[in-house]
Amino acid sequence: MIETDEATAQLAYRRPDPGTIEYFHTFVPPALRRRGLGEALARQALAYAEAEGLDVIPTCWFVRRVMGRPPEESGSACVL
Repeated sequence: MIETDEATAQLAYRRPDPGTIEYFHTFVPPALRRRGLGEALARQALAYAEAEGLDVIPTCWFVRRVMGRPPEESGSACVL
């Protein structure tokens, strides 16, 4: 979750079992879009899963898209 004075961006997940995390929804409100927040959320979530040794189920289309692209090709930086 990323909170600003304007709104809150979030990535929803569930843990179907102890070794797995499912990322099923990413939401960035209109006031916060075009700042790289969604990608920042997804990359942080994926880094967490990797650090914890979790299998990832990316049912969220946005997380799937981020997984398929290396950070140097994203072309966006997180700007609050």
